[in-house]
Amino acid sequence: MSLSCALGRLIGQTPATESELRAMRAAAWHKQGILVVDPALIHDEWEHQTLINIGNRLFGRRTPLPPVREQRHG
Repeated sequence: MSLSCALGRLIGQTPATESELRAMRAAAWHKQGILVVDPALIHDEWEHQTLINIGNRLFGRRTPLPPVREQRHG
């Protein structure tokens, strides 16, 4: 089911694939000097925590997502 909204035409569609998202991140870096990094992709603990600290300082702490509950059928 799809819901529509009067403002929906003003926003673009969300990229469907990881490769499209990666291309957008690369374009933001090359064109505007904006770095978009998923901390989960950083395996060095020090660098990972540094990114988290920068994000928290600039934008505030993230609200943890509620756990996904497994739904049983039947």
